Amino acid sequence: MNTSHWSFDHFCTYTLLCLASSDHDLDEKELKTIRTFLNEQEIENPEELIEELLVVIKYQTVQEREKFIIDSFTQFVKTADDAQDLVDIIEELIISDFTIDPDEMNLYRMIKKIIRELD
Repeated sequence: MNTSHWSFDHFCTYTLLCLASSDHDLDEKELKTIRTFLNEQEIENPEELIEELLVVIKYQTVQEREKFIIDSFTQFVKTADDAQDLVDIIEELIISDFTIDPDEMNLYRMIKKIIRELD
């Protein structure tokens, strides 16, 4: 996966889509939360970005997704504010469909652990 053009917002979107699709059911409430995030970040062509990332995610295993997030975290999340922004949007996404899938919770915990280790 070519991430040379990625920003913090791309990484967040990838992470959110991984979380949202972890239960193999990307529902409209979750997509709405992701779209709202992208609109707030003033991302051009948010639908195109979502589609591009979903194609990548579709062909990755959960383990590959987790490894990418772990390996790339510090490349894209550079400040404590970035980390908090990511946690906030993840928490919003998790509760958006009123269910907490075990894989969503595992990924959330993994990200929180990475952030604790950075402090």
